[in-house]
Amino acid sequence: RKGRGGGEEEEDERTRIGRLPDVQLEKSLEEQAAEDPRRELRINAETMMETMRAQGIRCGEGEGEEDPLAVWGSCTFSMTVAEARDLEASGRVVCDPSAFPPAFYTSLAALTTKHVAYYSDRRVQALAEIGKPEQTIHLRSMLEECMKRCMGLLQDLLASPKEVSEKSTSEEVQEYEKWAYQKDRYQGKLESAEISLKQLEHAPQIDSEHQAFIEKVRRDFKGYGFKDEDHVNRVLATSLNELSSSVCQTQKGYFMVGGAEGVSNQLCGKTERPLTFLTAAGIDFCTDLSTVVEGSKYFTVSAKWEATQPLRGKFEDWKGPREKTDFYERVKNLYKCIFTAAEVQGVTHPCVLPMGLGVFLDNVPEKCRDEVKRCYFRAQVELLQEKDWGFAVYVLNAGPPCLVSLAKKVVEETAGTAGEGLRCPIVVHSRDVKFIAVSLASMGYSAAYLNPSDAIAVLQGLIGYFWEVGKGSCYVGEEDFVATSTAILSRTNISDLHTDSSRVLST
Repeated sequence: RKGRGGGEEEEDERTRIGRLPDVQLEKSLEEQAAEDPRRELRINAETMMETMRAQGIRCGEGEGEEDPLAVWGSCTFSMTVAEARDLEASGRVVCDPSAFPPAFYTSLAALTTKHVAYYSDRRVQALAEIGKPEQTIHLRSMLEECMKRCMGLLQDLLASPKEVSEKSTSEEVQEYEKWAYQKDRYQGKLESAEISLKQLEHAPQIDSEHQAFIEKVRRDFKGYGFKDEDHVNRVLATSLNELSSSVCQTQKGYFMVGGAEGVSNQLCGKTERPLTFLTAAGIDFCTDLSTVVEGSKYFTVSAKWEATQPLRGKFEDWKGPREKTDFYERVKNLYKCIFTAAEVQGVTHPCVLPMGLGVFLDNVPEKCRDEVKRCYFRAQVELLQEKDWGFAVYVLNAGPPCLVSLAKKVVEETAGTAGEGLRCPIVVHSRDVKFIAVSLASMGYSAAYLNPSDAIAVLQGLIGYFWEVGKGSCYVGEEDFVATSTAILSRTNISDLHTDSSRVLST
């Protein structure tokens, strides 16, 4: 981790977000490109070994250690500093103006990317309420409750430990992996909550700064892109988490790995043309604090649920037809941001994942899950009927076989068995999206890859999360995406993507 002055610095407990690593550049990409635009940035098995040995990690030297070529392959990924600068400059943010006028987005992002820990902890609070004393009291209570719940769940797990050995069956290994995943998840939540409680001591100054900003927005709402007082008040009554599903950030880039001939995630050369990375946030029904806000808008609370129980059983059913429609329209507006971002970048072959249909479904009532999934699929199909976005084909990974079947059914119900009215064909599949996108870019097509994310990336610029340090439950889709691509070039402290008004657009 490099500090702002270029030297090594210890992490500041006042600004740290749990286990998230930081990243700094000693010189900006513009400065580096001006000095030597042809300087190569090269990654191969040899450079990886050099880096690991410099950190005291043994690799490929002793008995039983894997051959570096078997791990990373024999290829080299390289690009010049000038190419890295141009990739960073291609970044754009697309907003739904009804929720996020661009002028308001850039002004808010100037705060959220500066005080990352503060706003991360308050991402479920209404913007107008952040910084008020009663919200600090409520946040403390929520963090303490989160710690209490996680400690109880962790104690239950540790009371029934799982172990594996060379003689373990595949079922026993799966049980252990599930147990270890949950243990790491609860330990991570506990650590994050403890850090957040310590940071409350340093919050008053930022509280004042935020409230002054809110008052300025209210006084000059037209200058921030709002239509009227009702518009600004409605947006200020929503949270960062809610607003994050009204944004898509995009940037040109390369994956540094390929998946040819069944060998996945080994280094490869640059594809014939860069891909377009699309990062957007589904609606979060997974994390505890977000579930309380989001779930209460759409679902009824079960009479059987008690506050000491996990949130998974809290909600029971849709509140009614209006709430179901509101949810669908919100999802559709999100995909409109994604499609607009792809259109701006000239994408012809978008490759998308089933956003919002993984862990973000954790606390959705069982009887509502099928309809939530249908909403995500139908929104994409209807947008592909309503406008020609410049796509030659839409490549939709729907997830496991059961979701592939559901997606195909929704396509047929919405567009007919022959795809009547679709402006481009839809390919529904369950193959690896990353390697399909890499293959298409290698053939010269303008391919895109969708990275499902959340508010920390699209509103605070922290794309990649734990990409350098994550393991287990802290190394999932987004970490893999950033660890194996150039997507880190859109991260705060490298890019001003989120605060440059010339790079923030409307649908």
